[in-house]
Amino acid sequence: MEEKLKLQYSPFDTDWLDVTKLMSAAAKELKVGQLIHEDDFKLFDCMSAMELMDPMMDSGMLVDGVPIQSISARLENRSVLLEFSSARDVLATLDELFCCETGWLHGLPLAQSLLTNVYLHRDPLNTLWSQLVTPLESLVAGDADVRDILKKNVDCGPYP
Repeated sequence: MEEKLKLQYSPFDTDWLDVTKLMSAAAKELKVGQLIHEDDFKLFDCMSAMELMDPMMDSGMLVDGVPIQSISARLENRSVLLEFSSARDVLATLDELFCCETGWLHGLPLAQSLLTNVYLHRDPLNTLWSQLVTPLESLVAGDADVRDILKKNVDCGPYP
């Protein structure tokens, strides 16, 4: 019943045991809430595996059988907002970006933190960047002018 498998290449030249048939047979006998596990099993280590088929945790799951649209398709059908009509929209988007970054900095995987935000993908970033370059350049130029005026008129001590 059990077949010995050998990897094509293994630095340890290890024999592997195919347990597919054994696990399939055992799975048919399981009741709801039962779990097959080894002696050193820890619930904490497997929680992400237990969340499979939960749309919030399983990044590969299809919700209602509908495949996830690519970013370029979303840009074409204008479901990604690239022109903001109010400061509130801009702040809400920036807040979401910071939340995604904070999640990543606290240890969440990229696929569940930063990459969930469409604005951090290439096409939206390029579009937003082209819209922001001129306002940002004028802001920096204005800041430089204010700095020069302050340097001439305010004694800042030893600071340049």
